[in-house]
Amino acid sequence: MASGNRFLDALPTADAAALTATATTIELALGVNVAQRDEALTTVYFPLTGAISEIEEQDDGGAAEVTVTGPEGFSPLEAALGAPREQRRRLVQVPTHALAVSAGHLAETVRESPAMQALVNRYTIAMLRSAGISVACNARHAAPARLARWLLRMHDRVGSDRFRLTHEATALMLAVRRPTVTLAVNELVAAGAIESERGGVRILDRAKLETITCSCYAEARNVTEGVYPSP
Repeated sequence: MASGNRFLDALPTADAAALTATATTIELALGVNVAQRDEALTTVYFPLTGAISEIEEQDDGGAAEVTVTGPEGFSPLEAALGAPREQRRRLVQVPTHALAVSAGHLAETVRESPAMQALVNRYTIAMLRSAGISVACNARHAAPARLARWLLRMHDRVGSDRFRLTHEATALMLAVRRPTVTLAVNELVAAGAIESERGGVRILDRAKLETITCSCYAEARNVTEGVYPSP
């Protein structure tokens, strides 16, 4: 039976069973920091619904989302490579239902399974490419297009038209100041794509969002799909 996590479901049955033998099902609330940079890396999350963002924090106080992981993978990637410490802060952006696995157990399973190693390699390449797309997008594209991209990728992962969304969290996602967030939200509202609600937004017209977003949305989605080719 499918777990709901694409990485786990792409593994041979025996490997998936070995990896999740000691897994714990956990609910992660919106806004929870599941890890801080430089602390010991102990737990890996395989989202079944929802998403976990990785936030790069700079020494001057700046911060921005680098990547986000939903049911298409696991967080953090570096756990599969044997990294002993967290590389970034990890933040729950929408309520998330996940399987929690020991980082040590994940690394051991990867070492013992050629099939899992091959899948980790494909997933690593995709995540590196996705992070590059995100960095380039934040540098080049307008905030409304980037907000549309974020809403679309959350919609893909959660399937809900409603998202709790604070200006502070949105500023992290878009790497902009809060006044720019207000302008981006207002532009999507004026276009009829979303409705602004207290503490969040509601998607009114997904097709409209797809016309507003930049090409990075489809590009990043195609990169993820390449990890899990159709039979």
